[in-house]
Amino acid sequence: MGDTKNENETLDPGRKSYHTGIVWQIDHGVRLCEELFGEMHNDSSGLIWRNISEIGKSLGYPIELDLDKYELLEQHGALRVYTARAKDGDLIGYGVYFLSPPLKAKGELHAYQDAIFIHPEWRKSWLGLQFIRYCDQQLESAGVHAIHQSVPHDKNFGPALKRLGYQQTQTTWIRRF
Repeated sequence: MGDTKNENETLDPGRKSYHTGIVWQIDHGVRLCEELFGEMHNDSSGLIWRNISEIGKSLGYPIELDLDKYELLEQHGALRVYTARAKDGDLIGYGVYFLSPPLKAKGELHAYQDAIFIHPEWRKSWLGLQFIRYCDQQLESAGVHAIHQSVPHDKNFGPALKRLGYQQTQTTWIRRF
């Protein structure tokens, strides 16, 4: 697969990125690491807005991020952001997870995917599987017992999740008023 794992390595010494886990360098010089939400959100690539545009269409309502809540959750250790960056530093994928103890599983910590997105040009490569595997390992290292992944019906990556050991447990339906 071409993974190299480097502990305590930063994305670039000139960046203010941080990570608490391992940085993976994979095929084509792509690097996977944990970053601050604000840094990922402010990235100039426009990838986040492309994702918001895609999911807004499938959800049927406009999406407006509550940036203050994301940052508050991050300050309290309840938010994890993982990124995939090309060799030149461009953002080509990201995953955002909320960490919370579930009310139905006392003593456990679960991660709930808020967003996961891979640039369309990279979707046919192995990046998606490698990225999810990386996120899973980092979340497990953070003490998470289970990860809940949301899969849009019109961009079904469920078969990839199944390949990684996930089980489909429920389907979510939304009714807007």
